[in-house]
Amino acid sequence: MASQAKADNRSYFRQRARQELEMAATSENNAAALAHLTLAEEYRKRVEASETAAEPE
Repeated sequence: MASQAKADNRSYFRQRARQELEMAATSENNAAALAHLTLAEEYRKRVEASETAAEPE
């Protein structure tokens, strides 16, 4: 059950990162675009951390 929750989290984080990148690309305001890029990077880090934690030792 816990592994399903982790997979769901990874899926959510990937989706949110993509959404933030899309919003950054279409933003007309540089400060808003930077905020979206920052959020996308944070979501990407969470995906990476979740994948690393899921790897067997």
